This record gives sequence, C-alpha cells and structure tokens, in this order.
Amino acid sequence: QTPQSLSVSTLSSGLDTPWDLAWGPDQMIWVTERKGTISRVDPTNGERRQVGQVDAFELSESGLMSMAFHPEFGTQPFVYLVYSYRDGSGIRNRLIRMTYNGVSLSNPETLLEGIPGASNHDGSRLAVGPDGLLYMTTGDASEAALAQSLSSLAGKVLRLNLDGTPAFDNPFGS
Repeated sequence: QTPQSLSVSTLSSGLDTPWDLAWGPDQMIWVTERKGTISRVDPTNGERRQVGQVDAFELSESGLMSMAFHPEFGTQPFVYLVYSYRDGSGIRNRLIRMTYNGVSLSNPETLLEGIPGASNHDGSRLAVGPDGLLYMTTGDASEAALAQSLSSLAGKVLRLNLDGTPAFDNPFGS
C-alpha cells in the first residue's frame, strides 16, 4: 500500500493549554483550556468564541479538564465540566453542569465535589455512554493507594446518572 500524505494547517491559535476538544452537537469544536475557559471554534473558518469560564485552579496537571454534552442537547442543552479548585491548602475536583443558551454557558450546578486532587495525577475525562450514564475518570491525586480504597473517589471510573447521582446498579452502591 502507498502511504497517504498528511497535511497540517492551523485552524485556531493562541490557546492557553487546551485540555479537551470535542465535536459539539452544534457541529462546532468545543475546547477547554486548563485556566478555566470554554470556547467554541467554527471548523470552517477557525473563528473562536469564548462561551464560558469556570474558576479553575491551575497548577501543573490541575485546572479545567474535561467536558461532555447531554445526549439530548437540543432539548436539554447541558454541558458537563470537571475542574480543580482550591480547598484550604489542598486541591479538589468538582463536576458541574452548565446550560448553553446558544450564546454562552450559565447556571453552573454542582453535581459532585470534594474529589481528591493534586498538582500531579490530577486528571479527569468525561463521557456519556450508550447507556445514557455519565462516566467520569479521576486521578489518584499522587496517592496510588487511594485508587484501591472504596472510601475515596480518587483513581476511579465513576458511573453517574446525568443529574450527578450514582447509577442505581453501581457495583458498590455509591
């Protein structure tokens, strides 16, 4: 087989530590930047518009991380986001849901918070599964033993209803 050549072109520039890219239900590219900015990029011309901001605490691997869209975005225009925040002298992570009104994100609703975080091993990804549940990964907050502890949300794959409550048939009930 003949290798196909690839070409690279810049669609948008000037981003500050982009962390997550997602094709939105609106056919735009949504971008999170670790400092807390959420933007939409038009894939036809590269025009970028900021649509939201969260008060993320950015240090090394912490900050605004991931996003996901409600599966019925047309009628329930929710965007799920996970980000780090300062809690005393420590770092924690929070899952929120915001509403997109066609121009900007508003009405942040905290679904889950107090998730252990750290400047390293503080990652998270969000996805809505084919079962309609929200899946959220969490870093181990630089403490590997937390991943094996049922009393900690660190180092896990969390399986949640779209309102942030634990899925009814989770293996450990929470």
